[in-house]
Amino acid sequence: MRLLAVAFIAATAIGGAPAVVDGVAITSRDGVQLKGTYFSPGQPGPGIVLFHQCDGNGRRSWGAWPRDLAAAGFHVLTFDNRGVGDSQRGRESAATLSGDADAVYSWLASQPGVDKTRMAAGGSSCGVGTAANLLATHALRALVLISGGVGSAALAQIPKAPVAVFAAASAGDPLASNLPSAVQASRNPSSTMKSYDGGTHGVALFRKDGELGPAIVKWLQGVMK
Repeated sequence: MRLLAVAFIAATAIGGAPAVVDGVAITSRDGVQLKGTYFSPGQPGPGIVLFHQCDGNGRRSWGAWPRDLAAAGFHVLTFDNRGVGDSQRGRESAATLSGDADAVYSWLASQPGVDKTRMAAGGSSCGVGTAANLLATHALRALVLISGGVGSAALAQIPKAPVAVFAAASAGDPLASNLPSAVQASRNPSSTMKSYDGGTHGVALFRKDGELGPAIVKWLQGVMK
């Protein structure tokens, strides 16, 4: 915690340049150590937790996009799922997955400068369901869902909250078949669905469409202000 506070102060002192703290340790409910990377904009602002896709690259799969979010004023946390990358292994179940998500969300919300009233979650592929499930326990302002499916409980929760949803997927991607339903379920008029031809899946969509990442950042700035 002290290291992170120092990093935040230092970033602020040099004129708001984003600061990156790699290898932060977050303890889940059952004692498993999850490792993450925290991107601070060096000023107060909203927060977003990003849940990675299951391609073996863990939090690194997001590439440079978290830095872009931080440069736009967001406090960003990426992390490795248990048993992936730098995180410890541990018993895996729906309960531990939910506990890990709650732990990383709470960690980010507790950081200096994070506006707890303006929180978001994003997920790619297998990370989509985990991000959306946070709606059951946290008042999210926005969801970014890329090439993944939303569980029935989270889908039922979306219209009960004023959450804005940005979804992106290739048309016909079987793993993202209910993303249009998630967008339609939202009562927020800013919710939108971006569909692509072909079979590109997950964060590879950022490479397929160079404007997708910047478009999501701009969208988040609008719905989180």
